[in-house]
Amino acid sequence: MEMKICISLILLMIGLVSTTNISSNVTYLFPDNTCYLSSKPSHTNTSSLYVFGYNGRPISEDCQTISLHSADATLDKYRLCITPESFIDPNCSVTVEFRFSDTVMVFNCNTSELDTFCTNEETELTIKTMVVEGYQNANFTITVQNAISEIHTENFVTDSGRIVGIAVGGTVGVIVIGLVCFIYIRGKNSRNDYAYHSSNS
Repeated sequence: MEMKICISLILLMIGLVSTTNISSNVTYLFPDNTCYLSSKPSHTNTSSLYVFGYNGRPISEDCQTISLHSADATLDKYRLCITPESFIDPNCSVTVEFRFSDTVMVFNCNTSELDTFCTNEETELTIKTMVVEGYQNANFTITVQNAISEIHTENFVTDSGRIVGIAVGGTVGVIVIGLVCFIYIRGKNSRNDYAYHSSNS
């Protein structure tokens, strides 16, 4: 029983160390969770992938637009990279507009290039999805990733120190828990052996 508890603790510590930097997806589906998001730009981070989707629904005007910002609290420089994963619009009823700096890019049924493109550094990206009659069979998936374009040296040192600290601390924690479990189990076995020999004498 004690061995199972020790193994569980060690596995838990290893899991905590290994999941400190795992990326996650943030999903926005037009119009389900995009209403009233144009007024407050969402700040992005490099550990998340932002997924924008649409599945043949009417979109009211207050649910058409969402804004993202590529900057965070550090002095690093970031840009947002947009990848159209899929765009199906048999009735030419959907238009997706990307605005950043002085650039406007439009995706619709006539768009032949679906390559990844990136914004300028530290800009706000606005994504607007508009539909007209015939949208029922249309759908798209677009991903946005916050990419570091320039690392500020002080931040890099701080982040590296943090990662090394987590790795070293987690490793030491696993070793300490393993030693404590080993000593406890060995001591218990020694007491059991002593009790067994005493009862046989």
